Amino acid sequence: MPSKFPPPWLTLILDSKFYENCDEHEGTLCNFFCIDCSEVFCESCKQEHDDEGHKVLQVYKASRHNALRVINIFELLDISDIHKYSFNGFKVVFLHSRNKVDKCRANATYKCQICGYELLDLSKFFSTQQRGSFKFCSLTCKVKDTMISEGDLSNEVPSLATNRSDEPRQCNPKRRRKGIPIRSPFF
Repeated sequence: MPSKFPPPWLTLILDSKFYENCDEHEGTLCNFFCIDCSEVFCESCKQEHDDEGHKVLQVYKASRHNALRVINIFELLDISDIHKYSFNGFKVVFLHSRNKVDKCRANATYKCQICGYELLDLSKFFSTQQRGSFKFCSLTCKVKDTMISEGDLSNEVPSLATNRSDEPRQCNPKRRRKGIPIRSPFF
């Protein structure tokens, strides 16, 4: 496990755009990232990187957000304090924060330390040792927290700079579907 966080390839993968059309192969989407070459490519281009023995990560779509499988990334990064989600039987971590105002609850027990996204309350599932062990909702939030704590914001990733995480999140109160109930008249 590398001692320096974040590794150079991580800031590149966070700034990359996935699920766009490949320039070389028509009709295929780019959802692979080569750690050695630091480039995004499609499944047809993957064979070239496999032949050279490069470390390749596949980016998945989970709830319309880019994610990496935990089994592919846990040996490369310390992701112990990032919330893991389960999609299609696999544990994943999201690349970017999931800022959704409609999912925000003011009284949420656990929130991401950077963006304030509500995290799952683990006290229902685990012992008291693991309660609230997650601090971040995504890799972007962890990288941003590391850069803030080290005071190194000079080489900030553009995708991190666009986050409005310094502002407190505004929660919309739940809207009622119906108005005030009216009783039927007594006859």
